[in-house]
Amino acid sequence: MTGRPLTITLVFAFGIIALAFVLLPLWKTGRPPDAQPVVADGSSGGATTLSPSTNHFGQGLKERLNQFSPAERAAFQTNFVQKYKPAIERWNAAYKGHVPFSVSDVTPDRLAERVEFSFVFVIDGITLSVEDLRGTANLEYLNALETKKMMGLPNGERPIMQIPIDRLELLAMVQSDLGQPISPTELRVTSSSVATALNGGAIVEVGGDPNNSVTWKANLVFNSSGQITYYLRGL
Repeated sequence: MTGRPLTITLVFAFGIIALAFVLLPLWKTGRPPDAQPVVADGSSGGATTLSPSTNHFGQGLKERLNQFSPAERAAFQTNFVQKYKPAIERWNAAYKGHVPFSVSDVTPDRLAERVEFSFVFVIDGITLSVEDLRGTANLEYLNALETKKMMGLPNGERPIMQIPIDRLELLAMVQSDLGQPISPTELRVTSSSVATALNGGAIVEVGGDPNNSVTWKANLVFNSSGQITYYLRGL
């Protein structure tokens, strides 16, 4: 009987975490007015961004690639080469060996839609999003099909409690990704086997207040093979 309250608590806690995977992308909404991109006139020679007046940026609207105007499509193609693909390559380099897709498979035609300041690509069932904000592009979100196991309870198989990623390697990867020093105490790593169907995986929270997910610098989930199945970059 003494173990029942603990079990209920763990199931409840991981249920909240699973729900967070659905809600956390909402962090990215509600940008301030100064976040609206502007159209480059071409004189700077740099990457272009799409105008709020022509692409509804800053209004939280979605737009698929086949809905882009010719000017928007041209701007996207330019930015893909100069900003979005390099951002994906930087992220891939930071988490080398733990990325569930090939960077070469990310091409302009894999764009599913633009959601406000984010460009969403789908690669073999993996959703990834690049945020283009204030002239800087970063990979902000990844979700693989395996993540849905976080929504289920253990199926009766023996739980694998060993964490599939070395903490020192994890620390180095996160620092490279975020471009800032991260204290080892800022890494909170929990086995996903305790109360979810993702057996042998790990849930990683980086920085911020453990009780306030909006303050986290990043949130990751690794499967039992050490591959990233979920990633969300903080604000």
